[in-house]
Amino acid sequence: MKILIAYQLDYHFDNSRLKHLVSFLGKKEKVTVIYRKFVINQTKKEINKSFFSFKINAYGENGVKFIEVDPIFNGPQGLGLYLLKDESPLKNYKGIKQSLKKVFNTIGILKETIVFFPFYLLGYLLCDRRHYDIFIGGGQWALLLGYVLKKLGKVNLLVADDYDYQAGNQTITKFRFLFTKYLENFVLKQFDLIISVGPLLAELRKKELKREIKVIPNGVDYNLFASAQKKQPHPPTLVYTGAVEWWSGLDLVIKAMAKVKKDIPELRLLIIGHCYPQYLNYLFKVAEGLGIKENIKYIGRKPYKELPFYLKRADIGLAVFSPVHLRKYAFSLKVIEYMAAGLPIIITKNTQSALIVEKYKCGELVEFEENSIATAIKRLFVDQNIYKTYFTNCLKYAPQFDWERLMQNFYNYITI
Repeated sequence: MKILIAYQLDYHFDNSRLKHLVSFLGKKEKVTVIYRKFVINQTKKEINKSFFSFKINAYGENGVKFIEVDPIFNGPQGLGLYLLKDESPLKNYKGIKQSLKKVFNTIGILKETIVFFPFYLLGYLLCDRRHYDIFIGGGQWALLLGYVLKKLGKVNLLVADDYDYQAGNQTITKFRFLFTKYLENFVLKQFDLIISVGPLLAELRKKELKREIKVIPNGVDYNLFASAQKKQPHPPTLVYTGAVEWWSGLDLVIKAMAKVKKDIPELRLLIIGHCYPQYLNYLFKVAEGLGIKENIKYIGRKPYKELPFYLKRADIGLAVFSPVHLRKYAFSLKVIEYMAAGLPIIITKNTQSALIVEKYKCGELVEFEENSIATAIKRLFVDQNIYKTYFTNCLKYAPQFDWERLMQNFYNYITI
């Protein structure tokens, strides 16, 4: 059986759903993957050069064929915000800066239209052209590719891996939110099977699309992260792993740390993951203003297999997300990884990930507010009984989210 997979994610982001899906299916079937190369950690000169050029590269790895698309206008995410030195899409400015922010956001629709679908289709036409039994897509533009290929008679079965609420990422202008929502729902309606990442997102899709939705949650390489359960000596430590974005709530965590400094003076925060310069500078500016800059350690992006090294030197995992639609429906990878590593979690209420923490009683649910976060931090470090209960529950329930088991369920759905 031949399977074509297309995602709006970069395959080389180690701890992604795409990576685990390809690894599993590649052992069983003939798989081809189309993905976009993400532009990160580049100088302005390199960004400008890549922004006005494109490259499509086909290669093989472990029996899987890959088509890497580096399209024209492929700059950093939120290029307009990058140029404006904006700290957060939610922040409002006065005068021309706010107007430019909205203009850049609206123009982003045109950029997305050019970056994804045309170059994905071009990559397929130049490097492949084969017929496939199954197409699996993630993200509205990748799903559009599947829809077109089926119209051309190039694929039989269309499967949507509904890994995120894409429209929820559009918070600056209502027009872009509505455009993304319309496109997302249009392409999802064309697919034969939809697999959502969590029950909350599945319920939203059922309501809007009026059809059955399957659910396969995100998971963890349990054996890898279980190695972090035996802790190494370290000071009281909070840890955040993954994309360091405006919705991460780390500015509130830093403010909460200042509030408990008197009770936990050695408390430190480890931040592990890719972060755009403007947001990182903002975080250190907040910490410096509160006198705790030395307590904040930015480790940077690390390979997936190295994460347990840091998690075994931490006490509490952070998932204090901004309560926007994107995070409300997201099934956060980091939450399950924290559980497997034996780290009680502090997480924002009323999100898909919070439902997991609440169901398995493995952490504290908080408001998206610094006082609530500070109370949770203090409680977990002071009350060793509650900490031990959360730790025990993490170890008890994490194994059921092992990627191998979840991807087997995914495979069963698409081959029935």
